[in-house]
Amino acid sequence: MATHKTRFNFKGRPDRACSDDDLRPAMTYIYVDQGNMVATNGNILVMVPLEISDILGEKDLLNGCYIHPMQYMDMLKYDMLKVTEKAEITATKRCYSQSFTTVFKLKTEADFDVKFPSYKNAMEFEAGAVAEIGVATRQTMKLLSCFDGLCVTGNFKLEFQSPSRGIRFTSEEHSGLIGLLMPVMLKDA
Repeated sequence: MATHKTRFNFKGRPDRACSDDDLRPAMTYIYVDQGNMVATNGNILVMVPLEISDILGEKDLLNGCYIHPMQYMDMLKYDMLKVTEKAEITATKRCYSQSFTTVFKLKTEADFDVKFPSYKNAMEFEAGAVAEIGVATRQTMKLLSCFDGLCVTGNFKLEFQSPSRGIRFTSEEHSGLIGLLMPVMLKDA
């Protein structure tokens, strides 16, 4: 029996960090900014650089675009992905002697009343003393699943910020792979 193996044209699974809250529609998408795919659900935040993907073409054309998680999952099924001049993604799949092409039209900031939240300040912090914290195992596993196919758990450096802040996961294999986990505070330091 043959098994279907998904080819990861895009590396990582930032779609797993997208929010499912209809009141924050921009957060239900993967946002492409400065060559990174960024996704958050308010508890976890991930950033995956496009440079480590197998996507062809000028990746900078995707800056400011939004990829729906279902589109992203569909893109993983194709053999070749290429960015077009219209900031769309053309996907090609070979099946025996034929090839099939699909065009994925992406949303832009003009499609949303409220833009993707500012995430850069949250990602950049200096590690410091930390209070006693509780980290939800389910959220930690969800965060690490966003890097599926890229890293193993043991290859992340963890940095803790001051008591009311998060825990930053940085891949030791791919320095641009960053995740942020917001802890539940149990007691102040």
